[in-house]
Amino acid sequence: MTSLDGEKTPKNEKSVNVDIKKNDANATSNRMQPQLGEIAIEASEIVSRLEQVAEGKQIQDSAYNQSTVFLGLEKKHTDEIIKVIHSLISVDDEGEPLVFLSLDSVTKLVMVSHSLAAFCGGLERPIVQKLSTRFTTDTTRWISQIFGFYDCSAFYHDDLLEGLFRVTRMMLHYKYPRYLEDGALAFANSLPMIYSSVASPLVVAQHLCRQLGLPFACIRPVPVNTHFGSQYIMDVSALQKMLADDVATGRTPLLVIADAGTSITGHVDNISRINELCKVHGAWLHVRGHTLAALALPNHQRNGPVSSYS
Repeated sequence: MTSLDGEKTPKNEKSVNVDIKKNDANATSNRMQPQLGEIAIEASEIVSRLEQVAEGKQIQDSAYNQSTVFLGLEKKHTDEIIKVIHSLISVDDEGEPLVFLSLDSVTKLVMVSHSLAAFCGGLERPIVQKLSTRFTTDTTRWISQIFGFYDCSAFYHDDLLEGLFRVTRMMLHYKYPRYLEDGALAFANSLPMIYSSVASPLVVAQHLCRQLGLPFACIRPVPVNTHFGSQYIMDVSALQKMLADDVATGRTPLLVIADAGTSITGHVDNISRINELCKVHGAWLHVRGHTLAALALPNHQRNGPVSSYS
């Protein structure tokens, strides 16, 4: 910076810090670019080797002569280790080449994504959080567009029941504002009720109670219809009566678990009617089942009545 009289004035502390941060960011970016390039090259080499095996091309004899028992204590180069691994997966115990299916574009993308995930595991926490936030946001937006729910959120989990567990815990905090401070004492005078059809495995509701410290008295099995052809569908009239009785006795309807395609018979509950009852009593409707995949079809009704899917 130069003043009007021609004398140079030093940069203030804030501008110096900004310049240092910019330089550090540029240096970090320059360092990461060749690293990502190396990952892509190495992943491409491994894919090429597997493609040669899948296509039945002749591999050099040195690839089969590698030790398949132990890498040894001496230091080895990366190429040597890859050759040993290649020999393990490309030939059988008698040295005969194995036949593999051709690698499609999805398989190649999975291999590259695993390499990239391993690389991200060594990054600094702020960078990992930035990547995770961006991936989660974009994936949620993508899923919401596929299923036609544009104002929604998504849970990502490994356990099958983790999503339902989070929804139930969210409703406990919503229905009982002092649940965080008082715990189980918050609903000592008004038990939260979970409704599930007797045709569905009640072990799911029992698992929720165990995880959240709720008594099994919170579970309300709903009977099914007695009409021919619909014996496995939840009886909506019985559910309506149970909801009204619980509210009259001071209990709190919390969650209704409905089925959209049961695992054995494929029956679908009356989702629209159940949703109306949930709105009246302020309960959360959770729908699960294989038929939910139909929501991804282009002609399904957008923005349906369901609160959450599993």
